[in-house]
Amino acid sequence: MENIKSKEFLVGEAKNKFSEVLNEVSNGVVVRIVKGKQRKLVAEIIPPTKKVDDDELGIGSLAHWGEFAISDDWEMTEEELLNL
Repeated sequence: MENIKSKEFLVGEAKNKFSEVLNEVSNGVVVRIVKGKQRKLVAEIIPPTKKVDDDELGIGSLAHWGEFAISDDWEMTEEELLNL
C-alpha cells in the first residue's frame, strides 16, 4: 500500500491558514479538518487524482471528466429548453 501523507487542521486554523492548506494539498498531502476536543472529522481535502493542463481541458472546465453524445434524433423546442 502506498504511503499517503496527511495533515490535520482545526476548523478555525484551516480558515485562517487556507493558503497553507491549499499548498499542502497541492503537494500531495491529504488535509483533514477537525473540530472540538474529540477532534471530530468534518472534512477531507484530497489532491486531484490526475493533473490536467489547461490545454487538455477543451471546451468547458469539466471536459476532462468524460465524454457525452447527443443522439441524432434528439429534439427540444425553445420552450422546453427554457422550461416554459
